[in-house]
Amino acid sequence: MRILFDTEVLVSYLTCIGNHEDNELTSLIDKALEKHECALSVKSAGDIHYRLKDIFLETETVKNLSEMLDKRFMIIGIDDTDVIDSEINDYEQTILINTAILNDCDLIVTGNIDIVKNHVIKIISVEQLRSFI
Repeated sequence: MRILFDTEVLVSYLTCIGNHEDNELTSLIDKALEKHECALSVKSAGDIHYRLKDIFLETETVKNLSEMLDKRFMIIGIDDTDVIDSEINDYEQTILINTAILNDCDLIVTGNIDIVKNHVIKIISVEQLRSFI
């Protein structure tokens, strides 16, 4: 199974790791990483790096977390024309949904499961991830 994680979920995950917090979020994502192919979009990778710079002022911490992200998660992308032709009106949602569809993802894990209703990709919360791992 290929799982696409959104930016907010991964920022929370990496923040917990950077702060040396072991909790349900880190446990669930670590289990998903062991059993499934986990991914994030190219856009998310860039956004996460800059968000980590705001959270952790230490350059070394940001570098270590970014390297860990690159090693644990597959970074997948889409062509810009895939976003332009989308029927979804929200840019962030368009990137997330189209990245999942065009890269054969089975589900999306997000903090906002109401982003698109009745879509071809299963969209779940972090809490719901437990039933998939």
